[in-house]
Amino acid sequence: MLNTQTNSAAGVVNVAVQGADATFVQLVQNDIDLALTKVPVPAAIAQSVVVAGGTDLRDLSRERVVALDALVPIVHPANTLRSVSLVDLALVASGRITNWAELGGDNAPIRMLLPAQGSSVDTAFAELVLAPNRARLRANAERVSDDSAVAAAVMADPNAIAIATLANAGEAVILPIRQTCGPLAYATDFAIKAEEYPLSRRVFAYAGDAVMSGTQAAFIDFMTSPAAQPMIEAVGYVDQSVVAQPISLQGTRMTSAILSASTGATLAAVQTLSRDLATADRLSTTFRFASGSANLDNKAREDVQRMVDFLNSPAARNREILIIGFTDDVGRFDLNERLALLRAGSVRNALVTALGGDVLAGRTSVASYGPLAPVGCNDTADGRESNRRVEIWLR
Repeated sequence: MLNTQTNSAAGVVNVAVQGADATFVQLVQNDIDLALTKVPVPAAIAQSVVVAGGTDLRDLSRERVVALDALVPIVHPANTLRSVSLVDLALVASGRITNWAELGGDNAPIRMLLPAQGSSVDTAFAELVLAPNRARLRANAERVSDDSAVAAAVMADPNAIAIATLANAGEAVILPIRQTCGPLAYATDFAIKAEEYPLSRRVFAYAGDAVMSGTQAAFIDFMTSPAAQPMIEAVGYVDQSVVAQPISLQGTRMTSAILSASTGATLAAVQTLSRDLATADRLSTTFRFASGSANLDNKAREDVQRMVDFLNSPAARNREILIIGFTDDVGRFDLNERLALLRAGSVRNALVTALGGDVLAGRTSVASYGPLAPVGCNDTADGRESNRRVEIWLR
């Protein structure tokens, strides 16, 4: 590793590629200094570190989100299918659907290519697609040994479908996910940054138990810095820089808002929401919380400074800041509205107390719309989790 300021060697970095299970074991044993993984640390392993007197691996001092990624279903450009549901993917993987005609496509056999067994893509597919739909892989499941080769395999077979990472989708067609409540979810950079695409996932960096200092600490800080974001994008991941999207491109979720309004009072609230956002732009960074609380999760805590810097930039510094809380639809509307307002207030407090955030106080307003305008389907656990959020809008 080179120190660009002094043009001298800053140290040696030894890199190894292996499964997440082995990586976490080595991290706990202090055999490695840093782990990069798309799998969050299992609770049992994190707790074992605490019991042994160490710092929880889930603490911000040890866990950082350095990038975002997504799993995507890919098919040959000649395939006539235009979307697929997670249920469909599970049924194909289990062998219960074997012909494209069963999904609305041509009468042809389906050849499904699955990730290498034990890989992070395989683990994520099992957790995000198979387990929620109580599906098991068919005995003769065909696998691709390397994620980087999956797109080429699909491009060579018009009847193939595969699960790949966004970075390795290549020239294959990415199918949008048809959600159980109707809307299509596209694997756009904005949807992945907002963590609203159903198969989005985080890329984590976990630090060893030894206190990081000097070059080691600077390297970890660099991975989440603005300077690192173009490099993250260049290698095919989705970076964490803040981007804006006009309300005109949020049509699907506004339709969901109207459909979710089941009473006169909630329909009136949707009309108020529509008026508030009629000339506004939504920012991609979306704040989420530790389960069952108004405490920001680790990614959101780091997003605070990123957001403050953007709000003070020329692109945003003269605009009003709307901080809007939302929930899932479990429970009473008024209680959900109150919880969403509490979380929106928590985000505002974090923003105005961050470095440079004090100047934002006069430009911010806080609102809550509870379960209205869902971005995910409330009939699934993942969908409900997506809906528990705080959004930032500029007007």
